[in-house]
Amino acid sequence: MGQYPGVYFMGEFSLVDIMYTPAIRRFAANLPVFRGYSLYDNDRFPRLNQWLTAINKRSSYQRIKPSARTNNLIMHKLFGVQPIHKSKSLSVTQPQPHGEVESQTEEYSMEAAARLSSNYQTVIADIIKNSGIKKWVSQETLPSIESAIDGHLRRLVHCLIEGSIPLFSDKPVDSKTDQQNEEKEESAADAAVGAIALAFLRNRVCVPRDMSAGAAVALETTIDAMLSSIY
Repeated sequence: MGQYPGVYFMGEFSLVDIMYTPAIRRFAANLPVFRGYSLYDNDRFPRLNQWLTAINKRSSYQRIKPSARTNNLIMHKLFGVQPIHKSKSLSVTQPQPHGEVESQTEEYSMEAAARLSSNYQTVIADIIKNSGIKKWVSQETLPSIESAIDGHLRRLVHCLIEGSIPLFSDKPVDSKTDQQNEEKEESAADAAVGAIALAFLRNRVCVPRDMSAGAAVALETTIDAMLSSIY
C-alpha cells in the first residue's frame, strides 16, 4: 500500500480493494475476540487503518458489509473456536470499532422493523423450531407459546419504530384466589418464552443476508434493552 499515494491499494479504488475487503474485515472482526489482537488503531498498520476507514465510508459497502458479530458467530460455528477471554460472550453485541459509529440510527431501526415485519411468520416458526422452545411445545401449549412470542415480537417492532419499550400489560391479581395466582404464573412463563425468543433472534440475525449491519446493530441493541426490561 505504501507504493501508491492515497488510501487504496492501487491509489484509487479498484477491483483489488473489492477482493481484499471481505478477508481483511473478517480478520479485523475475529482477531480481537479469538486471539486478543486488534488491527484497528494499531500503530503497526497505519495505512491499513486508513484503508479500513475509507472502505467503511463508501455508501455501497454500507449496504452489504457484514457485522463483526456475524463474523464471530460464523467462526465459532464453523471451527468451534472459543473467545480468548471467557468474559467476552459471542451472544453480546460487540462494540463498533473506532471510526465505525453508525449515524443513521432512525433509518436503520426502521429497516430492522420492516425486515422483521415482512418475515414475521417465518421468524416465529424458526424460533419455535430452533430456539430450544420446541421441547416444551405440545398441541395444547402451542397456541399460548405462539401468543407469547407474538407479543414480544410486536413489542420489539414497536420499540424499533417508536424508540421506547412498551409496558408489558399486567393482569390485575388478587392473591386471595387460585385463579388469579395462576395468571401470575402464566405471565412469568410468557416472559421466559419471550426472553428465549428475543435472545435467539438477536443471535440468529446474519448480516448482510437478513439486513444491513446498521439495522442489525439497531435490532440487537433494542433486544438487549428489552431483555433488561423483562428481568
